[in-house]
Amino acid sequence: MSEPSESTGATAASAVSTAPASASARGPLGETLLEMRDLQKHFPLTQGVLFKRTIGHVRAVDGVNMTLRRGETVGLVGESGCGKSTVSKLLVALEKPTGGSILYKGKDLAGMSGRALKEYRREVQIIFQDPYSSLNPRMTVGDIVAEGWSVHADIAPRKNRLERTQELLDRVGLNPDYVNRYPHQFSGGQRQRIGIARALALRPEVIVCDEPVSALDVSVQAQVVNLLEDLQDEFGLSYLFIAHDLSVVRHISDRVSVMYLGSIVEEGTDEQVYTTPSHPYTQALLSSVPLHEPHLRGQKDRILLQGDVPSPADPPSGCRFRTRCWKAQDICATEAPALVDRGQGHPAACHFAEARTVVPVDVD
Repeated sequence: MSEPSESTGATAASAVSTAPASASARGPLGETLLEMRDLQKHFPLTQGVLFKRTIGHVRAVDGVNMTLRRGETVGLVGESGCGKSTVSKLLVALEKPTGGSILYKGKDLAGMSGRALKEYRREVQIIFQDPYSSLNPRMTVGDIVAEGWSVHADIAPRKNRLERTQELLDRVGLNPDYVNRYPHQFSGGQRQRIGIARALALRPEVIVCDEPVSALDVSVQAQVVNLLEDLQDEFGLSYLFIAHDLSVVRHISDRVSVMYLGSIVEEGTDEQVYTTPSHPYTQALLSSVPLHEPHLRGQKDRILLQGDVPSPADPPSGCRFRTRCWKAQDICATEAPALVDRGQGHPAACHFAEARTVVPVDVD
């Protein structure tokens, strides 16, 4: 089944009554919606069959500080296993943090229960990474998109749900007549559009995008990213966009945070992080991005890291990147560097942070 064009359903955009309200109706642009303070998630390592005892912890997330403002997109990048998806699960309350706090409009998520937690889960939705396993194969597309309304019945009256479901499918570029089809009848890109429609159905303010295009073909990735940008402009959505593809993150993000072994090592605007990276890990990541322009490939500063990623169950002392860093000195083993601006114009968690141009600056 071929992918729909990006213009499909555009004429019905104004009729989608299930979509989020505009940003101006909810609050000023730039208002802080989500804030993570020293966020931690440690998974216990146990030993034994009948009598289990904890012998250690996997520090999946260990002291993450981030903010997400209304109407902006924050990109979160890093290697597989660095804790990005765990952050997404913490934000949508699928996991409880071990330490630190998550604030939504100034209110601590840990103190929410009952009605308040139910409202939070409506306001903060997620698009999962795998469009094949995130949709129930026994449910029709219409039932999948409308499932949240059985919990939040005030959003869509029962008698109008079919019409509203069709409007949402139309808005994300799918034929409204597909409402009675099953997930196996769609391609990967179309399934991800169904996931986007499901997230939009509850009129959220924040959508956590957990690597939403990593399982898709390159051409389909562009379609889904463009759709997300259109929806953000139209409804004032805020995105936490998690990915390991640096080119995609740069295209969609306003600010970028780079994560390594459970911690943020550098953050800044997309321009700052991509043109003047200051942390050695960020520089190594950017050096691995392929350049599409043949005449520029010889200008890239290639950086090859030595060694393997340490285990999050036993991270190195001091700076966690020091075992693979060519700048490491004695202080790196004894003192963890703070995430502060050391004169490069944006924060980097490195004692010897230094701006370095890794890829040609005229590359988009």
